[in-house]
Amino acid sequence: MSDLFSNLFAPFEARGHRLKNRLVMAPMSTSLGGADGAVTPANIAFYRERALGGFGLIIVEFTSVDPATGRTEERQLSLESRRNLDGHTRMVDIIHQAGASAFVQLQHGGRFAPARLLSSGVTRGPSPVVSRKDPTKVIVQSFDESEIFRLVEAFGRSAALAIEAGYDGVELHGAHGYLLSQFLSPVSNQRDDAWGGDFGRRLAFPLAVVRAIRAAIGERPLSYRISADEFLKGGLDIDDNCAIVPELVLAGADLIHASTGRGPEAFDKVMEPISAPEGWRLPYARRLREAGGVPVIGVGQIRWPQTAEAALIRGDADLIALGRPSLADPDWPLKAESGRWREIRPCTSCNWCISGTVEHVACAENPRAGAELDAPIDGALGAGRKAIVVGGGPGGLAAALLLDQAGFETQLYEARATLGGGLIASATPPGKDKLFWYRDHLLRRIDQSKVVVRLGERATLERLAAQRPDVVILAAGSDPREIEIEGLSDPMVAQAFDVLMGDVDPGAGEPGRVVVYGGGETGCETAEFCVARGAKVVLVTRSPVEHLASSAEAVYRIGLVERLRRNPAVEILAESHVIRVGDGEVVLIARDGQTRTIDADRFLMAQGRRPADRLGQELLSAGIACHVVGDSRAVGRIGDAVHAAYAALRALTAEKEGRFRLAC
Repeated sequence: MSDLFSNLFAPFEARGHRLKNRLVMAPMSTSLGGADGAVTPANIAFYRERALGGFGLIIVEFTSVDPATGRTEERQLSLESRRNLDGHTRMVDIIHQAGASAFVQLQHGGRFAPARLLSSGVTRGPSPVVSRKDPTKVIVQSFDESEIFRLVEAFGRSAALAIEAGYDGVELHGAHGYLLSQFLSPVSNQRDDAWGGDFGRRLAFPLAVVRAIRAAIGERPLSYRISADEFLKGGLDIDDNCAIVPELVLAGADLIHASTGRGPEAFDKVMEPISAPEGWRLPYARRLREAGGVPVIGVGQIRWPQTAEAALIRGDADLIALGRPSLADPDWPLKAESGRWREIRPCTSCNWCISGTVEHVACAENPRAGAELDAPIDGALGAGRKAIVVGGGPGGLAAALLLDQAGFETQLYEARATLGGGLIASATPPGKDKLFWYRDHLLRRIDQSKVVVRLGERATLERLAAQRPDVVILAAGSDPREIEIEGLSDPMVAQAFDVLMGDVDPGAGEPGRVVVYGGGETGCETAEFCVARGAKVVLVTRSPVEHLASSAEAVYRIGLVERLRRNPAVEILAESHVIRVGDGEVVLIARDGQTRTIDADRFLMAQGRRPADRLGQELLSAGIACHVVGDSRAVGRIGDAVHAAYAALRALTAEKEGRFRLAC
């Protein structure tokens, strides 16, 4: 036990209920539930993992109180009746057995409930909403007063069922633009009756719901999650919410959970991009704490225990909620409490967890997030067997560590003098340095493992075949795509990827000029990187300007493109292509068909990458078992590489697993 974070691991009481520490697992949609809203074994395993990891309080994901009108996601949990009560009871029992307290978050989607998921086929909210494309079409209908009373009862009924299931308390989801906040916010409540029209009447529905839940749960704790600032023109700001919170407390709220933002209009304040500063929301939590006079849960961009401890000492918050960090490392609390905080697998806010490539809750760095029912990796799987990994990027490092964990005698070949691979290029652009946290974490894990690292050694078929490996994992990254442009052998030409890797100096500080050719994520990031070094940049893209960085993570992309478009040191030439380069000039054909010549000190190519998979083909032809992962398989993101490495290990496990027959 360490006393480094004594405030963080001090017990806490809410309305007489004792929490063992101040760490809360924030509620996050998992999409692990049943199509009927039932709790599944996958849900239970997911929460058990975090309870075992040392969290004092688990707040179970948003749970629908009325799926017929408020279901928000396809596999959202529900507790509108006794139909799903048994699953919640089992889950609470397991969370308790694992050492944590449990709240459930109750929610209604309102205008953000997709019509296709509702039995009526009609989306409802406080006020009507018309289609932007067709102003004559109403896409959201308003609730009438009798329906509002019914919804108040629905919240109370679900809360009573939650207590019957064994939950220690209840949280109301009044943030992020869902129904409770829709009634509160003038952006979405244009009523002129008892439920809207001025500040007091907009409060009527949330206050009625708080009172109904207080009556239903008795002396159990009630938390209210609120967006301290919606960051939306005409929406609620921090001053508004400092007036709202005392009313919620008078109605029966014991805790305020201080989130921010509103979806989808200000989603970058709900799920911040990688560039957001750590702890930026904490001053908002402090304001609500001072206004409400009750304990506050601080959440958002808190990644390290030092940040959490300092927030408690300053009085910014009374408890600290971790969302995405609990996905990256379920053992975050245990590692911090024992003084092993450097071993925490860091959340970098890369937002792979909300990318369109994942079907349920997931994490780029932790392939077991959402897959807790997978059998553990057998430490004897590789006994007496030899494995070779080619490539020291995130996929190769993850593969080497997993092979070592499985008992393989593992070697890792990296042609460069340092480990990190494409992770270095990803972390180098302005605002993305959090990715170096993950690189450093992997390097520490490699140092603690038995993996033999061979830096500066290029793997060849002959070299690998001579060692007679039982398995090879190829994670050799990518190569630049070949493109025909006159003059590419000129010394002024370099690959943008090589600049971000640190292999090539962009070579043009103030008042130099750099031309970056390619409007994808790498091209846009290279342009921003060169500007930060004092250059003026011309960013040339063959695509329309609205397609800039189109493959980048969606929340991060918004900020990246906006910064480029408003930066006076960046000129964007869209729908243009380069035909010749050399002797300090770049010649291109612009969108108007005219030829244009640009003076430049550097010409950086960012025309995409292709898998470096030739060695894999050679190995397979030679009869050597080979799994291809990362960019060698398909150029993608860090999470794609790490998950492919995990899948390769799962495949090796499947080769050895025996058959299992049920007794029933």
